[in-house]
Amino acid sequence: MRQFARQASRFVSAIALAGLAACGGGGGGSDPVGGAPGPVVPPVLPPAPPPAAVSSTISPPSASVQAVEGGSAEFAFTVVVTGTPSGTVVPAVSVDGIVVAVEGPVDASVANQYTVHLKTLPTVAPATYVGEVIFRLCTDATCSSVHAGTQQAFAYTASVKLGDWTTFQRDAAHSGFVNVTLDSFAFRQDLVMVASGRRPGADRRHQCRIDGRRLRVRDQGCLFRPGRGVCA
Repeated sequence: MRQFARQASRFVSAIALAGLAACGGGGGGSDPVGGAPGPVVPPVLPPAPPPAAVSSTISPPSASVQAVEGGSAEFAFTVVVTGTPSGTVVPAVSVDGIVVAVEGPVDASVANQYTVHLKTLPTVAPATYVGEVIFRLCTDATCSSVHAGTQQAFAYTASVKLGDWTTFQRDAAHSGFVNVTLDSFAFRQDLVMVASGRRPGADRRHQCRIDGRRLRVRDQGCLFRPGRGVCA
């Protein structure tokens, strides 16, 4: 009877050990099928912030300059750009080329600053001129596209004064000519030419009435001045 009890105890112990082995030996956690680790899920990053908008300012926005005929007046303006345009950046300046021209390349020696030097042309006739210079940052040398926020307009007024008359007929080139516009309605009649009644072919003379007085003058070489007649 005791031997039967010992055998039964051993049988129960064997069953218990077999159960523990089936559960993983009684230690550690439960692994996936085959014992391989699970997949690694990367963290989700937030989207990158959009690039800052590009803007620009101009200083000064306008200028008034004076020059003497045959000379030039120099002036300049600076554009400061805030933000970084994407891609290629090429500064471009648009001028008329008749009154004002760009003096040298655009100065970009300071980061995000562009200084444009201008001058009036010495061939400009005496007068007052009003115009505009356009600055922009382009994506290529032909300015097929402009970076948003970089275009600026510079207004100018250029007054070119008449040069001094330094010699006979104004200068060595005898350019004694002043371009003026006269109002015909602001003049009154001072001279009236009348025929002298002499026969054709004779020494042709005419009479000129000036304020009621008569003055004989020849057909050719006569210069009439308001208030008096003069024969050259």
